[in-house]
Amino acid sequence: MTARAPTHEGDPHGVPEETTMQARQTTWAWRAPAAAGRGFAAGALLGALAVAAATPARAEDLRVRDLKTCAESTLRAHEIVSEDWAEVKYRERANGPVLTVPALAVLSISRGAKDRQAQALDGAILELERGNVAEALGALAKLTPGGWREDPGTGDRRFHPYNEGDPTGRGKRPEWASEYAHFHYAKALYLSGAASGDKNRIQEALLALDDVEVPGTSGRSGGFLGRFAGGNSRFYAEALWLKARALTDLGRYDEAAAAFQELHDAALKVDLGPRWAYEGKIGPGLIAQARGDLGQAKVAYNAAGLTLLTMIKNEGRGCLRQELGRYYSLARTRMAEAMLADAEKRNSPPAFQELAGFLQQGTAEALRRLAAGNGLDAEMTLALVNGARDPEVQAVALNGEGLGHLNAARPDLERALVAFRTVDVNFFQVGRERARALYYLAQTARRAAEAAPAGSKARALYERTAQEAARTLRERHPDSPWARK
Repeated sequence: MTARAPTHEGDPHGVPEETTMQARQTTWAWRAPAAAGRGFAAGALLGALAVAAATPARAEDLRVRDLKTCAESTLRAHEIVSEDWAEVKYRERANGPVLTVPALAVLSISRGAKDRQAQALDGAILELERGNVAEALGALAKLTPGGWREDPGTGDRRFHPYNEGDPTGRGKRPEWASEYAHFHYAKALYLSGAASGDKNRIQEALLALDDVEVPGTSGRSGGFLGRFAGGNSRFYAEALWLKARALTDLGRYDEAAAAFQELHDAALKVDLGPRWAYEGKIGPGLIAQARGDLGQAKVAYNAAGLTLLTMIKNEGRGCLRQELGRYYSLARTRMAEAMLADAEKRNSPPAFQELAGFLQQGTAEALRRLAAGNGLDAEMTLALVNGARDPEVQAVALNGEGLGHLNAARPDLERALVAFRTVDVNFFQVGRERARALYYLAQTARRAAEAAPAGSKARALYERTAQEAARTLRERHPDSPWARK
């Protein structure tokens, strides 16, 4: 199939802050040797895989956790037989029985192959995990034969289906390296497009994620969700989530809502775990925010919180109960972020006061009262309270607190400075909120400097604080919208 590929302006890179939480929670990251680069043709990739398949048996490690205690351990395997979104099958020894572990318990898999392409693939995935999206995208592009490719003879850009050359027949599926490369390439495409607002790149990511018609051609894309239909990949849930986010970014809200609902339903039916129940449930709130409907977003996020609270009451596995407590607070954080953005946009002191009241409902004492009122036992209550200590939750709360002090009828600049500085120092890993805090730290320090006596040590200190915050914002978060204000 032939068609001109969409063009991309600039060099989009960076990771949306939504994924900081994901990076902390989802440690499925493959830790095996990897592959080489995107210049590899499909034949070369398949040839390398054939060589790897012919090599002697290799040990493969599965890093797993106990779903009740969260204790981690390593399972040594002769080979990984299969991975899907419900379970991972493996053999401990050659020709031994096939053993099964829930995919929900698998933290990472270390493949034993040592070929050069496997090493390059591992390196590209590691770059993606580190947030180096542009570097990862370039490397993964060389490892993924599908997508838009330039014809060396004509210079035309042609689309190659991602399932081109896949084995056929019952029980046949692509090699694991092809699966890993495809998923992470699709993910890198989306993260790149979302960070820059490049709708063409997000559309390209959607072609890699879903099996859909390719614009300007008569064929289909062979995207990941079609290629591994029915959850036939450990990455399937995340691919479905990325599809929902891509559709939201493209303004295809009805399709996005259906994808979020599918994810949430599957999380409960297949037992995919708290994260995907949460991601599916907050989807309507994200869509409402994208539409500019803050009221509906608040309703949706509140509904998500109530659902997660019910799940805490029904979850008997301690490790997952702790996760649910965290996601309950994160659902409230999504609402706080929406309220914060609205208050900033309207520059409304009453809106900041409303936000302050909402944040007070997320304190440890308030959560204990909530737990008591809902009949939660001591362990369930602890899950709620511990969840509120999540860095992202605390960073949003502190920024809201700081802005409340800054925009009060009688501004308290000192307390605002303390709140913003705490985010900068203690929660620097939450990039989006740190960037917001640095911006307001500089603004607040300038106001404090103007109010201090001319020539005083206090004025000089505030001025240095403002300059340092502005410099850190530019250097550490250059792609943040706060750095461009």
